[in-house]
Amino acid sequence: MVQPLSGHAIVHLLTSVQHGGAERVVLELARSQRDLGAVVGIVCLQQRGELAPAFESAGLTVSLVPGGGKPGALRMAWRLSGMLRNGGTNPTVVHTHNTAPQIAAGLGQYLRRWRHGDTVLVHTEHGRLPSTRPALVRWRRLAIAKFDAVVAVSVDAQRQMLQYRIQGANGVSVIVNGVDLSRYVMRGAARPARARLVHVGRLDRVKGQDILISAMPIVRALVPEVRLSVVGDGPTRGQLGAQAEALGVADIVDFVGAVDDVRPFLQDADIFVLPSRSEGISIALLEAMATGLAVVATDVGGNREVVQTGISGQLVAAERPDELAAALAHLLLNSAIARAAGIAGRREVEARFASDQTTAGYTAVYQQALAARNSQPMSMAA
Repeated sequence: MVQPLSGHAIVHLLTSVQHGGAERVVLELARSQRDLGAVVGIVCLQQRGELAPAFESAGLTVSLVPGGGKPGALRMAWRLSGMLRNGGTNPTVVHTHNTAPQIAAGLGQYLRRWRHGDTVLVHTEHGRLPSTRPALVRWRRLAIAKFDAVVAVSVDAQRQMLQYRIQGANGVSVIVNGVDLSRYVMRGAARPARARLVHVGRLDRVKGQDILISAMPIVRALVPEVRLSVVGDGPTRGQLGAQAEALGVADIVDFVGAVDDVRPFLQDADIFVLPSRSEGISIALLEAMATGLAVVATDVGGNREVVQTGISGQLVAAERPDELAAALAHLLLNSAIARAAGIAGRREVEARFASDQTTAGYTAVYQQALAARNSQPMSMAA
């Protein structure tokens, strides 16, 4: 049972709240924490982002660090520390998400101490490190020394953080992402297969949509009636459209754009595909499995911690459109196998990836960090 958070003020710090997996994780976590009695706010470093209305409709204030633009790390740290120190609230927890927020919060504590003695700093890394440049790693190590707890969303991400020594005094714990199962209904078992593929994700090279488009001519040759819906938007949208045209598959690839609710697209599909080059614990993947879709995903990052090949779907090598196409065609041509995989996937999410388990994990981390900090002499806690 998740412990109540009454009396706690929690600030989640992100670069922005654009459409993305980490941002959706924070939205669900912040909503749950508010329901448990905490006062929860969102602070963005650079811009509010497209998901700001969704946060605000959930009763969560989204603020922007004063000053605008994209200043250097030290200037951003100075601005953030001023905002936190003078904002009129005394947060119990400041929870950073990914690189820039972690650096800004940690460095800010060196520049001008902004936190009270009973405030804890918690960091979550939502996937593999986006950069391991030595200079950036050194900044991250310096900043992380001010944190009370460090979390990774997968064992793969945890291993990499420990490798580069971006860790707290107690190392790096793992809290996997989760989804609200009440929002995702299993697809009807009796519905006929219609060779519909769906992908959900930000259109960015790291998500590998170009590999998926490259696979589509092969899939079409094997399953002529196939169609693909690509749900999401991002910087590679134009390139992907041009690639689909060049490969002669533009007529079977629908670029839907970013949507507030992916559930209708999941319900309309037969197979979910995730061709990423790197992943943490993908929320889109968990949502698809919660809907009862068989999945085909690349064997990268946290995907191997979620998908059981031959049970809930198939894992394939990254950068291999031929392997991706073969796995997709296999499931499209074997509907009974796909249905069984979808049922197994739903059970896996129920057992290991429910959002209340994620909330409980973070609540325990907060409470342990607060207990440890409050046991220190005040001179050490500053």
